[in-house]
Amino acid sequence: MKRILAILAGSVLFATFGSLCSIRAAATQGSQTSTSNNSGEGTEPVVDLSASSNETETPTRHARSARHNNRHGHELTELPPGIEPYPEITHWNSGLPALPVQQSDTIVVATVESSQAFLSADRHSVYSDFGLIVARVLKTTGIAVTQGQTITAERTGGAVKFPSGRITRFRIHQQGFPEPARQYLFFLKSQPESADFYIVTGYELNSGKVQPLDGVGFNKTEYSQFAQYQGVEEVSFLSQVVQEINAEPGAARFAAVDFHACDT
Repeated sequence: MKRILAILAGSVLFATFGSLCSIRAAATQGSQTSTSNNSGEGTEPVVDLSASSNETETPTRHARSARHNNRHGHELTELPPGIEPYPEITHWNSGLPALPVQQSDTIVVATVESSQAFLSADRHSVYSDFGLIVARVLKTTGIAVTQGQTITAERTGGAVKFPSGRITRFRIHQQGFPEPARQYLFFLKSQPESADFYIVTGYELNSGKVQPLDGVGFNKTEYSQFAQYQGVEEVSFLSQVVQEINAEPGAARFAAVDFHACDT
């Protein structure tokens, strides 16, 4: 099997890229016969409103929950039958490039190990945590991250189970939720006060192809900056990401990067 050679120079930015063949193998394993559901239906982690309590939270969890306070100004309440909340419009994608290298201090290839939803400290909103097993570190200039480490990344939104048993989904317009047992390239921003990250955006790596986590597959409207990568070959996509990282001012360079198809 031919491997990608990545020889790093400099120390301002730590980036490793290992073997694309191994990344492709890991991405394909267990997911090559299915595709993601970006619509948000059924992919959100669920928190039970009745069972959830802030009284037993650790300081770290409280810091994470408090960060989501005051989003709506009122506690989460069950809507009348047949009515679902609209996705929240935030214009989060305005000015955000499809490959937000400069907006992210951490870029990793990782498999989603777990997902769990939580209420904000004031119980006015919901957010979701994802446990990520890091397979490759492409960039880390915030909280230090190493290959094999499990990190926590969060995203606003999730599903809430009300006492009646009804489950209501809350999310940001055109943002998806990563699914357990799938592998993604994540663009992350570190949050040192709570030792975790938030997801800027991501791309699923599935059977040698790329599927945007955001902006595609929700309705007839797509965010073109993300849609351009739908179905793109994984090797060429990851190659472009590495080039973008190396183009950053002061970045450590890949002195040689040789991309080849994997031998079988």
